[in-house]
Amino acid sequence: MLSDDKKPTFGGLHTFSILARVLKDPEFGTIVDGQGIGIYSTTAKRFGESLKKLIDEWQVDTTNVQDVERKIEELSWMNVMIYGIGGWEEGQLFNADFFT
Repeated sequence: MLSDDKKPTFGGLHTFSILARVLKDPEFGTIVDGQGIGIYSTTAKRFGESLKKLIDEWQVDTTNVQDVERKIEELSWMNVMIYGIGGWEEGQLFNADFFT
């Protein structure tokens, strides 16, 4: 039996699972780098519907404080991964650029 702090969250996918699906989906491999701030509107237009389907699988029970806390922790770790992995390239200095 799981202790209260180890119980699974309300439901839905973990943020890491959603990121893994994005990485595995060839559709998202067509995102063009180097568009600056315009990449957000371009990405929303081209991939918004597909991203929405994935996001809808991430669920939070807002009536349960523990679930909300776990989901906030998921988001925090996801951001750490995006920041750290996105800023690292072998043979290069770490580029701490969360924006791109």
